[in-house]
Amino acid sequence: MTVAVLARDFADAQTGLEYNNTRIGDGGFVLKFGDGTVTSEAWKAKKVFWGPLNGDIKNPKVGREPIPEGWYEPDFDHSSWPNATEFTREEVRPNRVYNDYDFEGAEFIWTEDLELDNTILFRHRMENPGR
Repeated sequence: MTVAVLARDFADAQTGLEYNNTRIGDGGFVLKFGDGTVTSEAWKAKKVFWGPLNGDIKNPKVGREPIPEGWYEPDFDHSSWPNATEFTREEVRPNRVYNDYDFEGAEFIWTEDLELDNTILFRHRMENPGR
């Protein structure tokens, strides 16, 4: 089974800034399926929208890469994508609703830049899901 997720951190499309275009935000993605599948650094992560470039909030510009066609298909080759980077709960700072759910064993993941990378494609392939 292949899991494919498009994750977006809220960011202005022109500036990459958040909070009414006043500052840089952060992302973070966590997932736990009932079969025990969890997010970890074993997942693949590709950024397709990032910014503001170089963290420049005074003259913000963004970078984009086209989303690969068929990236969500089971036979898509994501082997060249980097592995996801794990982040602690303290780094991601989830809201209180996070505490209402069981994410035991799951790690917050993103690309290596939690703050500037805004749209991420995640993929994870499992040979025997649920076993």
